[in-house]
Amino acid sequence: MKAEKSLENALKRWQSTFNSIKDIIMIVAINHNIIEINAAGKNTLKKKYNRIIGEKCHDIIHNSEISIKNCPCNISIQTAREHTGEYFENNKYYQMTAWPMIDTENNITSFVHIIKNITEQKLIEIKKEEADKQYRILFENAEDAIFLCDLDGNIIQSNEYMCGLLKYKKNE
Repeated sequence: MKAEKSLENALKRWQSTFNSIKDIIMIVAINHNIIEINAAGKNTLKKKYNRIIGEKCHDIIHNSEISIKNCPCNISIQTAREHTGEYFENNKYYQMTAWPMIDTENNITSFVHIIKNITEQKLIEIKKEEADKQYRILFENAEDAIFLCDLDGNIIQSNEYMCGLLKYKKNE
């Protein structure tokens, strides 16, 4: 009876941990059927548990009859290693990772599949790239001499106007 109670407590702790994570976490069979999903997954999908379990992950997650192009589970099957990728769907960016679960005979039996909404980080990254591009255009096209030095006073970057004034080529 004590061992049974201990096992029951361990299961409750595992379920509590699994359900406290805010990213979608699924256990997915090699045939893409969902074996388990956490609370965040159920809430994100707005579906009841019994309408998710046993369904194909690409049906439930992507509303597709087939796996998406860069499905991390498919790539993990080919490489026998974890795979992380990104995808854009419904105006949101996601990072998805699949970790293969291996049996005692070294066969992939299923995957731990995590889907994380990275829209906020991705939008910041896109804005930074745009700002960097604008900076480079301004830097290179300014009709003023602009240069950057390191802490020792060495010129590490200069614009074309500066090079013209000093009669140096950009790579010198």
